[in-house]
Amino acid sequence: ETIYALNQLGGYTKAFANDTVLGRWLRAQPVMLKLGTTLFVHGGISREVADFENSPAQLNQLMHEYWQGDTLEPRAATAGLDAVLGLSGLTQYRGYMMAVEGRYGLADDADVSHVLERFGADRIVIAHTPVLQVEALFDARVYAIDVNEPGARSQVLTFNHGQPRVVEIPISRNLEKTVRYTYRDFDPTTARDREILSSMIRQARVLSTLPHPY
Repeated sequence: ETIYALNQLGGYTKAFANDTVLGRWLRAQPVMLKLGTTLFVHGGISREVADFENSPAQLNQLMHEYWQGDTLEPRAATAGLDAVLGLSGLTQYRGYMMAVEGRYGLADDADVSHVLERFGADRIVIAHTPVLQVEALFDARVYAIDVNEPGARSQVLTFNHGQPRVVEIPISRNLEKTVRYTYRDFDPTTARDREILSSMIRQARVLSTLPHPY
């Protein structure tokens, strides 16, 4: 569905260009936000990012500068771009919840302590990895809040005078609890399945032309 919607908007690069609603909204968002002693990030903060820079403002500036350039042109790797866009950067890292082979391992208590100390924070709030309820991890120093899967509890994380509190929301989000799939064998002798295969190959070629990891 996502690929179809993006194709209807002209493809990945056009859908998120600076002259689109999605593109302008994306460019207006911080890549890291610090409110009081709480850090809000996409999926986590790696040791590499913490060792590179301990200022959310400077990391946000690096992301902003990237968006202002030509995102279609490959960039030379730099420590700054790695911190926000690299394989263990702020937009990619999710090591508090899982390891990704060839990129990073599963974070431990020492990693979380190191990050919090470097950024002068008490806790980190992350999304990007679905959970069935708001989870307090690493002795409540990390909160995972992505509760948007079918079957997940209707909860939100709130703060009262800087202190976190999980609140139950007695309102259904109308998420389908059972996803129904129909499976069949792939048949390359039919025109329909050949077109599906051709479409997959075209999409793979489009993705391969996008600069990675920048």
